[in-house]
Amino acid sequence: MEDGRDNRFLKGLICGVLLTLGCMAMWAGIYRIRLNKRLQEWQTSPQPVTEAQAGQDGADGADQSERETTEELALDAVTVSEKIEEIQDIINSKYRGDIDPAQVEEYIYVGLVAGLGDPYSEYFPKQEKQFFDEDNKGVYSGIGATFEQDVESGKITVASCFAGSAADRAGLLAGDEIRAVNGQSVEGMSLDDLVEDVRTSLEESVEIELLRGSETVNVTVEIEQVEIPTAENRMLGDGIGYLQITEFDDVTVEQVKEALTDLQSQGMEKLVVDLRDNPGGILQDVCAVLNYFLPEGLIVYMENKHGERTEYFADGDPLFEGPLAVLVNGSSASAAEVFAGAVKDRGIGTLVGTTTYGKGVAQTMYNLADGSALKLTTDKYFTPNGNDINEKGIEPDVEVPAADGNGEEDPQLQEAVRILEES
Repeated sequence: MEDGRDNRFLKGLICGVLLTLGCMAMWAGIYRIRLNKRLQEWQTSPQPVTEAQAGQDGADGADQSERETTEELALDAVTVSEKIEEIQDIINSKYRGDIDPAQVEEYIYVGLVAGLGDPYSEYFPKQEKQFFDEDNKGVYSGIGATFEQDVESGKITVASCFAGSAADRAGLLAGDEIRAVNGQSVEGMSLDDLVEDVRTSLEESVEIELLRGSETVNVTVEIEQVEIPTAENRMLGDGIGYLQITEFDDVTVEQVKEALTDLQSQGMEKLVVDLRDNPGGILQDVCAVLNYFLPEGLIVYMENKHGERTEYFADGDPLFEGPLAVLVNGSSASAAEVFAGAVKDRGIGTLVGTTTYGKGVAQTMYNLADGSALKLTTDKYFTPNGNDINEKGIEPDVEVPAADGNGEEDPQLQEAVRILEES
């Protein structure tokens, strides 16, 4: 796992649990007061008048159906309030543990959004919103290392260090076990908590105690702004370049441009773009990257719940126009599917691999007054030919299963190279 990068897809799986916890959060009397006050304001406020009602001079107000609907809504709200009161009374009289008012209040909002049943809509507390913004920019405060935690033992180890990062300069190595941070043992600590401690630190460096084999190693690592490498490139030989894009963040646009320039300086004439396991990213960023490949024309279009359409176009000044093969798999999602769909529909390359994930909906971030935020599914997107890929995915032009894990070389990459060699 990278420094502080949450897997947003997994959070949808625990939303039901959070919803239940959210209800329990109404333990303090202030919540009851706020809710009852809002109910009273709603029930006593004037209701909107329809055109039909406005024309009924002398009529007795709303028509029967609207009155019934209003009464049902009010009854439901009162029922919810009463149930929360009942739960609150039980908690107040029976619950033995400690309660963190700020935490349980946050779970109310988490639970409210979880009730939509949408794995992509999410409430972000203020601190998480800051992390989310950093992740989308591709630049964050940290040490430039990725970590992983063993599920059974709970041990946290270094997975990798970004080349040239503070962690790399300090000598952290893959496989090092983290024993303590700033003198505090990490035993029993979750990976998320460890990463958050580093990212929210006000210090300029962090002291880390490592276990390397049987030797204890202490290192001081600077905390700095880290740019996440999202595009990596190399030459495969015979004029064929290889470009892996791991996600689409703000930094990706310039990183891809630099990668293409580097490959072209090495004589690249044909290109493999690897989008396998790319979970997506920012729509504007993937469209900017596609500008490097597409001739002038439609990239993708969005439709909201009212059928309003927003279109995104390539400007027709690509950096690369040679033969192209794009690798995809079942974990290529969202913005990666925008890329794959545009390549396939516009006919500028060949998709190789397996069917993509099938996330054909987009979210909008709404910033709230207290610094928290709501990410809400607001649009569905369609490929240039009008294909709805949500929960379906995009089928590759050439179906190639992944390596079987028995020492087999990468058959998908090999097939992509073969296609380009014959082009």
